[in-house]
Amino acid sequence: MYRIYAFSVLLGLQLLCGDITFASEECVFDKNYYSEKTYTTNTDIKSVVWQDKYKVAKILTQKGDLIAVQHWACTHLGLQAIMLISNADMDNENAARGKVRGLVKMLVRQADFDEVIVALGKMKCLQDKECKINIPVKGYSEFYIQSDRQQESMTILLKYYLN
Repeated sequence: MYRIYAFSVLLGLQLLCGDITFASEECVFDKNYYSEKTYTTNTDIKSVVWQDKYKVAKILTQKGDLIAVQHWACTHLGLQAIMLISNADMDNENAARGKVRGLVKMLVRQADFDEVIVALGKMKCLQDKECKINIPVKGYSEFYIQSDRQQESMTILLKYYLN
């Protein structure tokens, strides 16, 4: 019944508007910018579970950190990653900064890496309960790193969006 209704609506639109041509979606960015291979070839990663349909990676690093990453690419390019840092590492500012640097190294495009690392050096609030730094990378409408401390752990969020 739904098929007949949908067909009727499309036919009605065609009769009202004349011939309708639906443009095919063409990608500006490579849909496969990140893939399972991106992670399985990275020596900093101990194991990865890749869900290709959703472009999601669940990662265990060689140092025992857990990272969940979601990618999107086509007409927009973006990434959102959350890293869980242990109590021992979060209480040491150098260790926490090293973890964030490792996340950036793993997930930020090479063309943007140096700019993000410079901004990370200016991030002075990693020892605070909450911390966020917006990074003005040319072309991105959104690019930031945010940390949040809980009782026994710390999460680091890396997010960028380019359209």
